[in-house]
Amino acid sequence: MDYLFLVLYVSMNSSQFIFSSLYNRRQKNADPYLCTLLIGATVLLFYAIYGQFRFSYDDTTLLYGLLFGGAYCIGYIFQIKALKVGSVSLTSLLLSYSLLVPILFGVIYYHDSVGVPFWIGLGLLLVALFLVNYNPADKSASSTDKKQKILWLVFAMLSFCGNALCIICSTMQQKLTGGGHRFEFMTYAMAVVIIVNLTLTLINNRKTGATLPSLKRGWWCAVILGLLNGATNLCYMVLAANGTIPVALLNSINSAGSLLLAFLLARFIFKEKLRPLQLVGFIIGVCSVVLFTL
Repeated sequence: MDYLFLVLYVSMNSSQFIFSSLYNRRQKNADPYLCTLLIGATVLLFYAIYGQFRFSYDDTTLLYGLLFGGAYCIGYIFQIKALKVGSVSLTSLLLSYSLLVPILFGVIYYHDSVGVPFWIGLGLLLVALFLVNYNPADKSASSTDKKQKILWLVFAMLSFCGNALCIICSTMQQKLTGGGHRFEFMTYAMAVVIIVNLTLTLINNRKTGATLPSLKRGWWCAVILGLLNGATNLCYMVLAANGTIPVALLNSINSAGSLLLAFLLARFIFKEKLRPLQLVGFIIGVCSVVLFTL
């Protein structure tokens, strides 16, 4: 049964990139704040049902829940923006490196030790980043193409930071509370997500008028994203609690499997193609992410 959960975990994790990109493709000026708002509301309902609406107050959970909510906003809003101007494969690769920050945080704050595979993975990361971003044709590229590439990198890095902070906040909350208050943690977090993105949606709608068209054409993508996000986290909690699959192996399979599946789905659904150097960089990147988790 645990291996079935693992297959579901990997599949749902990679599918989130596809539905985020699909939301953008439903209309020209898709509203990222509306999407994140609907995702937050869906995740909140998901965990309310999972927690059977039982609620107990805890100071630590409130603090880290609010921090997680802010980081979640940054992670998802800019993931959607990055996928609007960049490819699914390269965005998913760059965002997968967000696990590097919690690892380094663990080394500094928890005094965790890292082995040789980590440093090899770090070296491969630098090679991968160079290969996926290097393009000899950039010298003759138009200013529009150059601007789009810079925008993609900025958006992806902001999402990277948001994802990394989410992992750090959730890990610290679980460590400090002994694995408790999961429903309360997500309630505080998603309350922040809903309030922030409702405000941003209203402001954005005044400027662009994109909210209603985005709601009509993309609401179902956002709801599916919320369900996938909630279920992905639940699968991880179940697998980690059961302990049948070692955490290192779980993370390695998820890292490699999610990246490869996202690449294949983007190739067949959106017809995305990587340049030869980007493809080599992507493969090296998958190897580096796996090494980080060993």
